[in-house]
Amino acid sequence: MSIYTIKQSKTIAIILIFLLGIILLYSLSSLYAAILGSIVLYVLFKPLFMYLTERRNWNRRIAFVAIIIISFIIIIIPFTSITWMLINKILYFKDHPESIEKVISAVQKFIGDNIGQNTIKDAIKRGSTAAIGILSSFISTFLDIILTVSMMYFFLYFMFTKIEVFEGTLIKYMPFRGKNSAHFAKELKNMTYANIIGQGIIAFAQALMLGIGLIIFSVPEPLFWSLICFFLSFLPVIGSAAAFIPAGLIEIASGNTFNGAGIIIFGFVAVSNIDNLLRLWINKWIGNIHPLISITGIVIGIPIFGILGIVFGPLLISTFVILVKLYEAAFADQTNEKERIVKEDEIQTT
Repeated sequence: MSIYTIKQSKTIAIILIFLLGIILLYSLSSLYAAILGSIVLYVLFKPLFMYLTERRNWNRRIAFVAIIIISFIIIIIPFTSITWMLINKILYFKDHPESIEKVISAVQKFIGDNIGQNTIKDAIKRGSTAAIGILSSFISTFLDIILTVSMMYFFLYFMFTKIEVFEGTLIKYMPFRGKNSAHFAKELKNMTYANIIGQGIIAFAQALMLGIGLIIFSVPEPLFWSLICFFLSFLPVIGSAAAFIPAGLIEIASGNTFNGAGIIIFGFVAVSNIDNLLRLWINKWIGNIHPLISITGIVIGIPIFGILGIVFGPLLISTFVILVKLYEAAFADQTNEKERIVKEDEIQTT
């Protein structure tokens, strides 16, 4: 026989749930990247999974293995490759400081005497220190990265093999009802597609265009610079310029002034402008993430999730914006206890 009343029991239960929830959220902080990664992959690969299981009648486990292989080929392997390329390049400059001096002289000639050489040296020194710091951090957390990827696929396995339970649980505990939950899910999907697929198309096109330019101007290591361009293209404002400018400056420092200046001009004329051309089509068919959301998301995402923050940061902010818009639209009338059915265009962020 309980000594508490029903009201007291409810209050105590809520307090315990709240306290344990906080403890669990804190304890799972190391798995946030894995959880978010599994959600992103679920949204991206669900159409393929449904096609394989419903139209092709594949076993769910076999379809999941196919998704693992595909995601490894298009996501994990390229990311790992560029990481090791960057490590080798950073170690090379660390062991050959004279190469840095050549780049400094090239930058000095390229921008003129308006900025002192000491200023350039300090900037490059700070950049090198930051790069080495990132490298050391990556090496020291390599096992954590393996754990994160493993847990991500572990979560994803249950999402796909128990898809009805997973989606049913989400709908059950969503704070919105019926069509509003469907609107939220659709906008979340559009936002994910815009941030990853849309920006991925632009990044691939810019990397391909830069690769063509590097070959035309006989710049060494075109694959390396193209991969750098692909990942840097996800960064707003800076984007691909952070790849073709250093490539050009290194060529100028090596005495190949024509090739170096040529790839820089080619980058500004062709590589940068292909973004504007493709974005018109992407905005129409996929959607677009506002630059303010992208920049702010990256700033807060990278310290929390590392390099994956380039993707997760904007997604988190976009999700927050969707929730705020949906809440305002659904519960705008404070005098009415009922939840209003929201129109799709009221919560669109893409």
